[in-house]
Amino acid sequence: MPALEQLQRKIHTAEALASVVKTMKALAAVNVRHFEVMVEALTEYNRTIELGLQAVLRDRPPTSPREHDEHSGRLGVIVIGSDQGMCGPFSKRVVAHALEVLGRMPYARREISIIALGARAVGALEELDYAVDEYLSVPASVDRVEAVVDDIFRSIDAWELQPGTDDIIMFHNVPDSPHSYSPRTTRLSPVDPRWLAEIASRKWESRSLPMHTIPFDELLSSLLRGHILATIYRGIAHSVAAENASRLQAMQAAESNIGDLLRDLSMRYQLERQNTITAEVLDIVSGFEAVTDH
Repeated sequence: MPALEQLQRKIHTAEALASVVKTMKALAAVNVRHFEVMVEALTEYNRTIELGLQAVLRDRPPTSPREHDEHSGRLGVIVIGSDQGMCGPFSKRVVAHALEVLGRMPYARREISIIALGARAVGALEELDYAVDEYLSVPASVDRVEAVVDDIFRSIDAWELQPGTDDIIMFHNVPDSPHSYSPRTTRLSPVDPRWLAEIASRKWESRSLPMHTIPFDELLSSLLRGHILATIYRGIAHSVAAENASRLQAMQAAESNIGDLLRDLSMRYQLERQNTITAEVLDIVSGFEAVTDH
């Protein structure tokens, strides 16, 4: 009986774990779709920003800022990882990619300011002796993204107010397929002049010529700020979608393993129960035969 009771406890534990895994799998699948829809909306928003830049730069091409490889001050870094587990080496992969890129840049560690999203990203950075200046939680839902982006933008404004901030770059994971992702580097500031030149050279598709009454510098600055805003939104949305896709895959594997374990435990339970019943029947028969002989 003790063996049967022990097997029953194991079966109940596995069934409870299977229920938790099923719930996490459903939540991950829902979150993946929500953030995919967000990425689609942001793509359309960014297209509108590019049309505005095309209209502004149509008759006044941008001046060429300094080259990206110049170095005279500080570097602002945003690393997007994860807060929750069960998504594999999600945070470690993006942190490893970030440190590989930073190792090729001409900045000492003391010249780098880091904003990290996700406790696991913070841990991975601090394990390698990189100080994190600001920690933010990864938004668990689409509704929370706006508040996180506002916090990031406040930090970016503070960086740009400080003299000597050269570059601001963002590291995040991007889904490659429903079951895989890869780390990416996105430059936020300064804006790539080649990208602006490419936008300025595009053919205007409408018959109506674009016009604007806002001063050029003010309008250009506002549009570029909108572009950076959309880029941060999209980076977070890509990262959270990739995290949930990775978690969904892990939960599917866990669900399969728990199913195999439950089948094994059930077979062992049935076998043990049959052995127990057989032993009890033999005891009764033996007792009956002993009484009859007597």
